[in-house]
This record gives sequence, structure tokens and C-alpha cells, in this order.
Amino acid sequence: MTDRVVGHPLEAERIAALERYGLAKGEAASGLDDIASLAGSICETPVALVTLLGEKQQFFSAAVGTTLCGTPLERSICVHTLGSADLLVIPDLSVDPRTRDNPLVTEAPHVRFYAGAPLVAENGVTLGTLCVLDFAPRPDGLTPKQAKSLRSLASQVMTQFELRRNLCEREADRRLAQADATRLDTLIALQRAAASGTVALEAIFQAVVDCALDIVEAADGAVVEIRRGDELVYEAVSGNLAAHKGTRISLAGSLSGRAIHEERPFLCADVENEPTVDRELVRRFDIRSMIVVPVTRRGLPIGVLKVQASRTNAFSIRHLAVAQMLAGVVASAAGDAAEAASQRNLREAENRYRQTFASVTEFAVIVTDREGRITEWNTGAERILGWTAEEMRGTDAARFFTPEDRAIGRVAVEMGDALREGRAVDERWHLKKGGGRFYASGNMMPLIGDDGEHLGFIKILRDRTSQREAEQSLQKAREQFSLAVEAADLGIFDYDLLTGELGWDLRARQLFGLPRDRSVSYAAFLEALHPDDHDWVDAAVRAALDPAGSGNYDIEYRIRDMTDGTGRWIAAKGQAFFANRRAVRFIGTVRDITANRTAEAAMRESQHQLEVERGLLQAVVQQAPLGISIAYADGRGQINMRLEQMLGHDAGIGDGGGHASFDALHPDGTPYRMDEYPTVRALRNGETLIDEPMSYRDAQTGDVRRWEVSTTPVRDSEGHILAAVSIILDVEDRRRAEEQRAILNRELSHRLKNTLAIVSSIATQTLRTASDVGTAKRTLSERINALSKAHDILLTGHRDAASIAEIVRSAVALHNDGGRIAVEGPDVQLGSKYSLALSLIVHELSTNAVKYGALSQPEGRVLATWSIAPSPESGDALLLFDWIEADGPPVAEPTRRSFGTRLIEMGLAGAAEGSSHISYAPEGVRCRITAALSEIVAED
Repeated sequence: MTDRVVGHPLEAERIAALERYGLAKGEAASGLDDIASLAGSICETPVALVTLLGEKQQFFSAAVGTTLCGTPLERSICVHTLGSADLLVIPDLSVDPRTRDNPLVTEAPHVRFYAGAPLVAENGVTLGTLCVLDFAPRPDGLTPKQAKSLRSLASQVMTQFELRRNLCEREADRRLAQADATRLDTLIALQRAAASGTVALEAIFQAVVDCALDIVEAADGAVVEIRRGDELVYEAVSGNLAAHKGTRISLAGSLSGRAIHEERPFLCADVENEPTVDRELVRRFDIRSMIVVPVTRRGLPIGVLKVQASRTNAFSIRHLAVAQMLAGVVASAAGDAAEAASQRNLREAENRYRQTFASVTEFAVIVTDREGRITEWNTGAERILGWTAEEMRGTDAARFFTPEDRAIGRVAVEMGDALREGRAVDERWHLKKGGGRFYASGNMMPLIGDDGEHLGFIKILRDRTSQREAEQSLQKAREQFSLAVEAADLGIFDYDLLTGELGWDLRARQLFGLPRDRSVSYAAFLEALHPDDHDWVDAAVRAALDPAGSGNYDIEYRIRDMTDGTGRWIAAKGQAFFANRRAVRFIGTVRDITANRTAEAAMRESQHQLEVERGLLQAVVQQAPLGISIAYADGRGQINMRLEQMLGHDAGIGDGGGHASFDALHPDGTPYRMDEYPTVRALRNGETLIDEPMSYRDAQTGDVRRWEVSTTPVRDSEGHILAAVSIILDVEDRRRAEEQRAILNRELSHRLKNTLAIVSSIATQTLRTASDVGTAKRTLSERINALSKAHDILLTGHRDAASIAEIVRSAVALHNDGGRIAVEGPDVQLGSKYSLALSLIVHELSTNAVKYGALSQPEGRVLATWSIAPSPESGDALLLFDWIEADGPPVAEPTRRSFGTRLIEMGLAGAAEGSSHISYAPEGVRCRITAALSEIVAED
């Protein structure tokens, strides 16, 4: 059955007719369901259809009684109406030889009766049917009345199709008219440029070929070939011929040569069927179809205008007419044509002008005489301004100008400018019929006769009201966007993936340090990236450009300034846009976040250091063998475990009633009043107390023990008291054993006083130079810890001395992870005074190395070494102690001298020939301490 349809002699005409009616894909048409329903009702059938016979499918444009949208042609019953002008009635489909084997009959829905009226187009081609079907046979078929009604309803269906075709043709005509308007505007401009004689011939030729590509939409390339002897030279090229200017081809054996010799144009639909084409040329320039129009001057051919395409059947007769018009522009620009050719071209141009003038609807084209009276008013003018041609002919052109422009004689001004300059171009408001206004771009040009006589003017108006409003909105948005970008300090990038062009605005160029003489490119962007970020940033960009993704781009990376190498952190955000499953554009912003990154890193380091120092301070306070109390002015505070043991209970801290639970006694046995407690005196009065004697009665046992209390206030930079630090020493056991260990007690008392003096000095110096309480806590903790360790060395030995190796190892133990601090030197025992001094010095050196020096980096290392050498001055033995840092960060001398630095510079003060020198070499800090050996090993 399919063969019968495909092989039908009118098959091609039927498919073409469906295309004209806009029904090639079986589109539903409004109103047909009602007609089908009426047909089924009249013929008393459960199913009624409007069918269309496509190339391989039967479509149901309307259907009643079934949910099917169509069937394959091999199942179609309606195909049997092809070639018939009247009803096809089949009373019983199961016995008719044409349909008895049809699956619609033998299988569900088991159709038995069919009656169909053909839908015949005006050219006699059957498009389909209006048919009715029943599931039971009808031996008598349709009644005469039913048959007549079915034919009438089929006629109504065709009427609906005709209305649809008219709408399709009207839309096609509108698009064609819009294209014609564009061509008119372009051709007028070219004609004017050629006639003025002020534009270079080469520019006119180039404008013609560019115009050819704009007007002849199917063209891939255009060329003006000028004759030079027996050759043609490509004088002006455009499109895919742009790179072939100057190409020479032979007149013989080419279609261009034939057009010149025969002086007639050629429309070649397929070069394979044209024997005179240059085969090498069409292969080289990928030509499959072309238009060739000879260009003549003074009756002689001087060259050709050629328009070409890479596909067959690309051009129509209309395209040929356009090419002929453009060839006329070339001839006009090249010189005067022969008189006969000029008259012929003039008549043809006039006819084409009249046809185009009448068909243009997108522009208002108005012709006036020299005085400004309207002589021509086209369809576009009627549509845009509202007046008909009959209403406007003979009236003054000022009629459609605003009252303000009429008051200043604007029409006369434009006429004068057009006569002087050749045209008067403006954009302004104009009037419509009824008083409404519209914004238009206008172009007024003088009309000049062949003899140079001024005939009148032509004015072309284009309604740009909506564009103007859009431009104003766009301009406002651009201004707002520009202000926002400037305020946010953003740079903008715009990457055109089709052309490969990457654009950076001024701020983006500044951020990347792109030199002025260097163009922006993706390679330049990659070059600016930090080496560690290069690969992953490139991968992130490629991921954003992948059509399978969202196109979103939001990353932070490092760059190196392309001018001075400065490092920066950049935050980049962007969005890729896709077309035809490929990225076509990538737009976004970049912002300098270096300061933010630096601040974040510093904050993290500060927080980490604060946590470490808090832990250290807490450990020192809690583990110290003497009672320690830290009380804040706001009532907060803490005491360590030793003090809780000494008190026998928890205690309140601060300037308040917490001391009411204390049972402290003066040496004479009188109880302490609230305002006499050292902590309260330090917080209220700012007193510093050293070793104040105090007795304390244990509330549980009643035992009284003697203490010594040292308290000092902590102040901020303005002198306000923030806290008070107290150290409480239980001296009861020492006092009780004083007789048995009188000598040792005196020595311990001496050392304790020295220690407390050092602690007080450390606290005072630390609090004086500390920038905040946190720093004071940390520094005080570390220095007390170093002092404590030095005492540990002395107290664990068998005599009042300690070895340098023990002192150094103890002082650096906290920071010597992984054995990065090497300790080397002979066995030298120092007295207690210089043991304490050296311990504090080494503690300060190791702390500084961890914070700023070699130990701040994983690969850094330190050598602590000492030796004995004769003095160059006295010849006595000298101790030379060296602290040497290596493999750390570059070193710079500090801008201010802290207490720790002054402590180091004091060296082993008091010893003969004692000195201390710190050097800040770039490769690492070095410190040398010297002292007379006999002085420092002697007992202090």
C-alpha cells in the first residue's frame, strides 16, 4: 500500500502543497474538531477524522471518537481517495479487497465501515480526507443527505486550510518586506556614495561586496573582479574570499569570462552542471553555486560582480536581481555607462525602486518637492504615522513634525543641510495622526535628476521609540553597574570563545600587572598564575566551560604581578554561556583579596598561639609548687591547685566579699580586714607587695601556717588596673626546720628573694612592654617557667652549681621536637646566679626562634655550642657561648627592643670581661656571650 502512495504521480505536489498550507507535520488547525464532530453526528458514526496524507505518515488534524493522532501510511484507508474527486464509500471493509487485510480491520479497533470526502487543494491535489468510520458494516452506505453534508463539511475544512495558508503567506510577505526595507536602505546609501564622487573607488567596491553578503543572505563570499588584459583580478573581496584579494584568474575557461564575453548575467545553481567553470577555482574556493553579473562602462564590460555559496541551489531570481543592482552601483562608481545601457538601467532601477518603495513597511519613506510638499507616502509611512497617502499628498512635510520643531523651522533646516552635505541625519520626536508622538531616526537626502537638477527630497523614518526607551533603561543600568563595580573594586573579564578574544577592563589589567604593550590572552592569564595554582585553576576554567556542567565559576587563587612579580590573592566569579552544546562566552569578575587572606592567616596564627599560650599559662599556674592567684578587676579570677591546698577550700577572687571566707592573720595575730588583703590592695590602690608576711588558719584543722605573699597589679596602656597577680609561698616548714637547716635556710631564703625579685622584675618589665593582657600572660608564663626550670637544675644537683648542658637542654626542651636543637660543648659547671641568667637567656633565644626564626619552619635548625679560649686582653680563660640559627626564613633586625632582647644583651652581667652580641644575618640569628670562666664558676 505504501508503494501506491509513494509512487502516485502527484506525490511530490501533495507534499509541496502541505508545506504551503503549513501542514507538512500534521499540525492541528483550530475549528476542525467541531467540523469532525458535526460530520460524525450527521452520518451517525462513532468516529470522525480530518486526515492528512504526509510523506510516510497519515496525520489526524482533528479526531472524534479515538485517541490516535495518526497511523503509518501502510495502515491508511484514506489513501484510496487519492486521484478521486468524490466520496469514497466502503460499506464493509472486511470484504473489500482493498482493505480486508488492513490491521485496522483485522485487529483492534476492527473498523468495518468507511466514508471519506477528499480534501482537494486549488491545484487539484488531494491532501487528505474528512471521513467517518463505524465498527459495524453499512450495506446501504450513506443517505444522500448525509453524503451531501459530508461533501459540504469537507469544503469547510479546505476553507479553514486556505485561511491558514493565507496567514502563512502574509507572515512570509512581512519578513520579505522587512528584508526589502534593509536592502533599500543599503542600496540608497551605496547609490549616494557612488554618485557623490567623493569616496575612493576601492571603498565603493568594498562596500558593494560587503553589502552583497548582507543582502543576499545565502552567500558565503562576494568579489568584484576587474579585467586586466586577459585576466580578471580580485579587486574587492568579502566573506570566505576575504583572504584572497589580488587573486588572478584567466578570462578563458571561467564563468566570469563567459559573462563578460556574452555580456549577460548567469545564475549557476550547481557548478557541477556548468561546463565553463574553472574547476580548480571552484575546488579551491569551495563553490557549489554562484551568481555572475557583468559590470560595464561606456557600453564595454570592465569586470564582473560574483556572489558564491558552498551549497547548491543557494540563489533565486530575486538574488540575481539584487546582484544586478549592486553591479550597477559598481558600474556607476567606475564611470559613465553607455547611453543605451544607462537608459535601460535607469528604467530597470526605477521599476525596482517603485516595487521596493511600495513593499517596504518597516520604514516610512516620504518624497517631497523642492518646497517640501509631499508627493509620495509609502505603506510604511501609513503604518507608522497613521495618515494615508491620499491624506498626505500635497500637504506640507511640517505636518508630521512636532510644534516645537515647526516653530524653529526644522524642515527647512534639514532641507538646507541635505543640499549642502548630501544628507541630513537626525533622531527626534515626530507626530502621528491623532497627536501621538513617536521617536524616530531620520535621513533626508536631495533627489537630483540626470541633468543635475534638484527635484526634491526623500526622507526615511524608522520608528525607534521602543529602542530609545530600552537604550535609556540600558544606559541607566550601565551607569548603576559601573558605580557598583567601581565601589566593589572589581575587575571584569569577557572571554569570547567563538573568536578566542579575551578582554580585561582597566582594573583587571592592574590586578594582574599586565604591561600596556601586551595584549590580553588566555595564555597570559595562565602565565600570571602561581605555579602551585596553575593546573587546578586551568582545570576549573575548563570545567566551567563544559556544557555538561552549570557554567558557574567561583574560585580563589594566587597570581604573580606580570610587571613586578608581587604576589596577590584573587577571588574570581564568572558564568559561561552555551549555544549548540558548546561554550560561546565566559564573563565574570576578579577581586583582590590579598589583605583578607593575610588577615585570616594572621588571625588563625594569633588564635592558635593564644590557645597554646593559654594552655601553657594554665599549666604553669596549676602545676607551680607555690600558690598563684590571678584576679581581674571585673571580679573574675582563678587560683591554682597549690593555693587551694594551702587554703583548704575554694576561695573567691577579686575586690569583693570573696575574702570573707579567708582567715588570714597579721604577724601579731590580728585578723586581716577586707581592704588589707594584698589582692584587694593591688586592685583598688595599685600597690605592689613583695614577700608580705601573712599567717593563715586552716578552717578545718585550725592549724596556722606562715606565708609570704607577693602581689602586683596589671595595667593597660592607659594605666588602668586590669588584674592583680599574687604569688603565695608557704614558709611554715622552712621556719620550723630553721634551726636544723639554718645555713641551708639562709641560702634558700637568699635564693627565694632573688627569685621573687626576678619574678617581680620579669612581671613588671613584661607588663610594661606587653601590648595586651593576653601577651602579658603568655610572656610572664614562659619566663616564670624558664626561671623555674633553672631552679630545678640547681635544686636537683649535689652542689650549688649546674652544668651548661643541663641548663641549655632544660631551657629548650619545650621547643626541641625532632632534635632540631643541637647542644655541644665541654662540661662546665656554673654557679647559681649565672645558671639562672643563662637559663633565661636561652629561653628567650629559643622562644624567638620558634616565633620568628629558624624553628618557625620545619627545616630550620639551631646549634647551641660553647668552648673555653684564652682572653686576647688578659690571657685568662674565657667562656664563649654561641647560639647559631640556620635554614629558617630571611632575617631582618627588629624595629624595637623588647624586654627579652634587653635580657639577652645583658648577657652574664657582672662577670669580668662579660659581653653579649646579637647579629641578624639574613641566613639566621647569631648570638655570642662571653665571660671570664673564673667568675662564672665561682659561687655568687
